[in-house]
Amino acid sequence: MSKIDDFWHNLSVKKKFQTIGIALFIIVIAIAGSIVKTNIDNSKLSPQMLEFKKNGTLFLELPEKVNENNNHIVHIKGQVAPKSRVQIGFGIFGDTTTADATGSFQLTYDDNIQQNTNIKITTKYNNKQMSKIVTVVPSPERLHTIEQKNKRTKQYKKEAVAVKKMSLKTKSFTEAKSSIQGISSSIVVTSKSNDNEVTEVSDTDIVTDVKVKQTNNGVSVELYLEPSDS
Repeated sequence: MSKIDDFWHNLSVKKKFQTIGIALFIIVIAIAGSIVKTNIDNSKLSPQMLEFKKNGTLFLELPEKVNENNNHIVHIKGQVAPKSRVQIGFGIFGDTTTADATGSFQLTYDDNIQQNTNIKITTKYNNKQMSKIVTVVPSPERLHTIEQKNKRTKQYKKEAVAVKKMSLKTKSFTEAKSSIQGISSSIVVTSKSNDNEVTEVSDTDIVTDVKVKQTNNGVSVELYLEPSDS
């Protein structure tokens, strides 16, 4: 320090002003550079993040819909306040994570969904919290499977309605079965006696009642028959 002090005192007044000027110039350049860098960095931030940095306003940026991947797993990406806690639902059964220093996060959802499913994402920061809904969409492969299943179910329903509209009573079992399977050969037709004491029936016995059952696997029809005298 003494050498620096001696050096400074030995400088001429002109040299001292030049030195001070250069030092001030360097300081100004450093400050300006810092301001420019801050402005450039801020230009990359979302309006929500800028508002958070300015006023501490909590935010949660999420896509409206997210698709499953081929393994039927959903990765939900978004942005919140840096280091915020983020979770699916109440965080009991769903994924929970902490956002990084930039506020980015990723949650994983795997619940074997069969249709578009709304799930709640919640973020917590400094005793504040907010939630948003994300729609999880099944993978294209699963959507195709679901579409085919719905198509079959719709067809089964149509077949069941058609059978119910038929006039099958007073027909023999053989005639009734033929009429039913004229609608669809996949319909299962069985017979049952309408008399608990006489359980044996034949294909020529007359239909007295009809029971139609529809499931996701098809349509079945049970025809109640009047046992013949024999």
